[in-house]
Amino acid sequence: MGNTAMERATNVDLETFGDQNMLNFIRDKTADPYFWNLVWFIGNHAIELDNCAQKEADHLRCNNLKDIVADHLDHLHYLHDILSLDIQDLSCILTEHLLDRLLIPLYVYSLVKRRPDAGQ
Repeated sequence: MGNTAMERATNVDLETFGDQNMLNFIRDKTADPYFWNLVWFIGNHAIELDNCAQKEADHLRCNNLKDIVADHLDHLHYLHDILSLDIQDLSCILTEHLLDRLLIPLYVYSLVKRRPDAGQ
């Protein structure tokens, strides 16, 4: 969770710094892999939470459940912070990753019995 707090501060600094060249560099060179990694971690936490919950009574004994929930919530707050910066280019990249790599494949497909990639 400490890393996310540092990342939040960096994003806030970008907003106050406001240098267009710096924003262009971030958008063109680092945003895509960074947001891909962030979304992967969020998806991983969601899967870990689901695994703990599916173990019936064992979820009460899941040693790191509190840590997983705290990390997951911290990432969700971090997403809010990024989107609240209202930097259109970064918001678009992040939103695409959230839809294509998290919300649709992990959450939406979990609600239906057959997944499109299962050939059914």
